[in-house]
Amino acid sequence: MAPHSAKRPPQPKGTKYALRKKVFVRLPKRLALPLLLASIWGLPAHAADISWSGTSGSNWSTAGNWIGGAVPGSTDTAVLNGTGSILIADPSVTLSAFSLATSLADTTRLTISGGGRLTVALGVIGATGGSGNVVVSGPGSTLTNTSEMTIGRNGTGSLTVTGGAHLVSRRLALGTPTWEVAGGTPAGGSGSLTVSGAGTLWENTAGVDVARNESPGSTGALTISDGATARIRSTGIYTGAGATLNFTGAGTRVEIGDPTDPNDLQATSSGWLSADGGNIQVSGGASLYTSGTYVGASGAWATTMTVTGQGTSFIGEQRIYVGGQNGSRDVDPVNGNGLLTIADGATAWGGTVGVGMDPHSKGVAVVTGNGSQLWAKANTALTTPTRGNFYVGYAGDALVVVSDGGTIKADNEVRIAYDSGSGKLVIGAQEGQAAAAPGNVIAANGIVFGDGAGELVFNHTGTGLLFGSTLSGNGTLKALAGTTILSGDSSAFTGSTAVKGGELRVNGSLAGSAVTVGSGARLSGNGTVGSLSLQSGATVAPGNSPGTLTVAGNYTQAAGSTYEAEFVPGSGTSDRIAVKGTAQIADGAVLRVSRYGSTAPFSLTDRYTVLTADGGVAGRYVLTGDTGISSFYALTTGTDGKSVYVAAQQVRAFTSAALTANQMTTAGALQSLAAGGALRTAIGYLPDDAQARVAFDQLSGEIHASIRGAMVEDSRFVRTAAIDRLRAASGAPAGTPGASADANGLAVWSHVYGTWGKTSGNGNAGSLSHDTGGFVGGADLPVFDTARAGVLLGYGHASYDSDGRNASGSSNGYTLGAYGGTQLGGVGVRLGTAYTWSDVSTHRDVVFSGFANGLSAKYDARTFQAFAEAGYRIDAGAVALEPFAGLAHVAVRTDGFTERGGLAALTSDSSNTDVNFSTLGLRGSGEFNLGGRTLTASASLAWRHAFGDTTPQASFRFLGSDAFGVSGVPIAKNAALVEAGVSTQIARNASLRLSYTGQFGSHARSQGLRGNLDFRF
Repeated sequence: MAPHSAKRPPQPKGTKYALRKKVFVRLPKRLALPLLLASIWGLPAHAADISWSGTSGSNWSTAGNWIGGAVPGSTDTAVLNGTGSILIADPSVTLSAFSLATSLADTTRLTISGGGRLTVALGVIGATGGSGNVVVSGPGSTLTNTSEMTIGRNGTGSLTVTGGAHLVSRRLALGTPTWEVAGGTPAGGSGSLTVSGAGTLWENTAGVDVARNESPGSTGALTISDGATARIRSTGIYTGAGATLNFTGAGTRVEIGDPTDPNDLQATSSGWLSADGGNIQVSGGASLYTSGTYVGASGAWATTMTVTGQGTSFIGEQRIYVGGQNGSRDVDPVNGNGLLTIADGATAWGGTVGVGMDPHSKGVAVVTGNGSQLWAKANTALTTPTRGNFYVGYAGDALVVVSDGGTIKADNEVRIAYDSGSGKLVIGAQEGQAAAAPGNVIAANGIVFGDGAGELVFNHTGTGLLFGSTLSGNGTLKALAGTTILSGDSSAFTGSTAVKGGELRVNGSLAGSAVTVGSGARLSGNGTVGSLSLQSGATVAPGNSPGTLTVAGNYTQAAGSTYEAEFVPGSGTSDRIAVKGTAQIADGAVLRVSRYGSTAPFSLTDRYTVLTADGGVAGRYVLTGDTGISSFYALTTGTDGKSVYVAAQQVRAFTSAALTANQMTTAGALQSLAAGGALRTAIGYLPDDAQARVAFDQLSGEIHASIRGAMVEDSRFVRTAAIDRLRAASGAPAGTPGASADANGLAVWSHVYGTWGKTSGNGNAGSLSHDTGGFVGGADLPVFDTARAGVLLGYGHASYDSDGRNASGSSNGYTLGAYGGTQLGGVGVRLGTAYTWSDVSTHRDVVFSGFANGLSAKYDARTFQAFAEAGYRIDAGAVALEPFAGLAHVAVRTDGFTERGGLAALTSDSSNTDVNFSTLGLRGSGEFNLGGRTLTASASLAWRHAFGDTTPQASFRFLGSDAFGVSGVPIAKNAALVEAGVSTQIARNASLRLSYTGQFGSHARSQGLRGNLDFRF
């Protein structure tokens, strides 16, 4: 069935007039034209043929310008040949017929101006090789043709109407005869009609032929311009291959048919623009109205029509067809080839718009440019209403391209390949061409694919083209470039969808369509598709951040294709593909994840379902993208048979980030904490191993072990003070003068010290800076004639700072001890013991990403030591030397404690450290006089070796964790002891000694000053 009820009206081919004679005879010029006109028009034999001579000027009304001396009258035929110009200014010239320039040498010009009026039934301008030109100009000037007129019949003719003049024609031919020669082929010609200027009017009542195909090789040009008006009532304009129509200029209006009576489709007022070839241009703000238009109605010649420019309009009241006439199969084998372009803001509408209507026809319509529109406009007020259907291929082949802001619109449906033809509706550019800016398609009741081969193609540069029209029927949807958003319910579309490039976002429904996504292309949205197949290199990204894409059938994803899923951390919300059938995931298929809309961390309790399949899931994904949560946590994927999920899990043990023993044990304890706790969680979310190690070091609590080691070291100040006192009492080298061995009675002494030092870390524990100050005092008496024994008391304060661990501490110690010694000849023996009670305070700042605690502790410590030394005095002139050897045992015990201040607080049981020291060295002293005062200079150098618990240990636990052990900074196993000082007698019973002391080990150093003051009683 044709797409409209009314058939195209018959083309006005006119009456066929027979030639009286088929053989032309060369006659004198004076007689040839009259005989030709008489034979063509069938004029009565008695009609007078009066020929122009122009011997008396150019004025029509001058009798002397006519052969025979008489001006032609209403029943005469005027024969206007030669090379002259003729002027009609008379307002009442009436003829039966006229011919102008109808022989080879003629170049005749007729001008009607100054209000002149010529009325004629029949006329020909430019015939049999002649070249004629008629100009009608000025207000009131009129040319009226009451029957037929040919311009350019086997010759060249032109008619120009301008400046407010008026042309009235009945039946007009440009480069085409309006009749046929009986038994012969009509001759071609070149004819033109130009109507221009505001107020200029052309009225036609029986049709216009422009280079019709009855005259091969003929050309015709029709120009309406610059504000002129043309009214062609009845029949319309018909063109052939040589035709050129140009309607241009603001205010220019061309009416082919009667816009005031669109229901009259009979010969009285309707008019059709039916082009079987040629070129039609409407531009510059002109308007064209037709009862209907056919661009490439029939025939083998191509027809182009271009409507362009802002303000330019084109109406085909009943229909606009491009390629073909009515969709009927009962037509000629060759049925039209047309191209219609609407561009640069021009608009066009027709009751029905059809492209590629008849079998074998080819139609192309291009709508391009912002504001350009081709509209199938419904009109129910017509006797035969139009519904506003837009055909892209009915029984022929059609291509419709809409781009760069142009619009095609249908008040009812856009119908693609509706009958037996083929049709492509392209948004942007054709397949195989570079993508172009998109246009728009508005179909009130959707896009319908018919029984033919139909395609809807998106090949554009837009980044968010919203396509709201629904689709139905069986065709092909192709997405080649650009981002296209389908928002309508197209579940009735049963054709295939091929996404070959760009992005197709389905926010509506393609539930009946099998969708294939090719390499480099992307499918997204939260709508529904029929089945979905991803080829290698393809991407699917459900949702509008995030959302669910539903697959009504089966889902397959090939190796090398990618599913992009977005997650909202901490919420369990993510993209999802919901498959009603089965899901087949090939080895090598990728699931790429990314965060959306939240900076919150992924929770280990969250589980994100990214795919469900009612018929089951086969295969597993390769997980990529933003899977890393921290140094220890990451997203992982798995399947439970009917779904694919992504979950945040711990994928590395805390211990895997540790490098040192302390970090390792601390990390293990942290790992043992219950999941979900703030401390364990904070560690778990640390972004890298380096930060984790810093946290482990801060959390280890190693300063407590390091302080215990420092207390072992500090024990030397008490024993050094006691041994120094015994050496001084026995007069040993480097002793204090005035405290000789033969002194009797009670001796009281004091010893003040202060040191500063640092023990470097060993790659496990951090360095410890350590400052100590205090005093030791005592009293002793002679015993057994050759010995002395006494008691001592002491106080010491120490401060500690663990570099890089944000930890510090201090201690106050109180000491009670006993000592004794003797000098037997050159041999001196000294020994003693002491006990120190200390209170310890610590503070630790544990600060790392996501966590901060300020922790403190107070606990008691006790130090026990026993020591002995033996030396041998050697006098070498003014210098006394003493080689010596010593042994000491030191035991430090700290009480258990629990820190305060937060979840990182440590609990420790009591701890012990036992260390032994051996010392070998040499002392020497000698006297000298300075300013009348005797001074004794002394020095010593020794090697000290430590053995036992030289690396202090501590055991801790966090609240709820397993116990773990850490090591403090180690005590130097081998160290050099250096001392140098000077002493003098400051009174009869008192002496003073000042000295520098130093201890240097491979990773430790300590330096200090010491003072001794002795009194004898």
